[in-house]
Amino acid sequence: MPRIDEKIWEEVFRLYNTDWSPEQISGALKLRSVFVSHETIYRGIYAEIKAGRLDRKHLRWERKKRRRRLPKRRPRDASKTSIEDRPNLSSRVEFGHWEGDTVELVRGQSHLVTMIERKTRFLLVTQVPNKKSETVRNAILWLFQHFPQAVKSITLDNGVEFADHKTIANRLNV
Repeated sequence: MPRIDEKIWEEVFRLYNTDWSPEQISGALKLRSVFVSHETIYRGIYAEIKAGRLDRKHLRWERKKRRRRLPKRRPRDASKTSIEDRPNLSSRVEFGHWEGDTVELVRGQSHLVTMIERKTRFLLVTQVPNKKSETVRNAILWLFQHFPQAVKSITLDNGVEFADHKTIANRLNV
């Protein structure tokens, strides 16, 4: 507990037990020419609560322990080809290798599905109402419906919107 006269602490705890906030207690002490910051009062109150001499119920804003949230891990899809096992396409020599992604617009109300050809940087875009895998799958198939022979490979990220990648691969023969 911070070093303050014992009589002042008695007054602080008396006011605290009558539901005064540390800010109010600090202000009341200033009127008596005793300057103690509300942060110091908070530290003293928390120390007394931890020692079991004060009750938490008088705190207006009771600090609750936050539960640590761990991300939910999805099992790895064994049918996906690892990035290390794919051919090196960084040279951009051959036409037909595409990268796909989604872009969120207006806080989740609408989305874009984008497909970019790596060599020519040719961009195909369509708007979809949501990021459900069925919607994204149909959008990608619709983008390539007129030239499926121009697709040799498609690289997608691990987002849930691309969960139906097997159907896309089978229908486009990639």
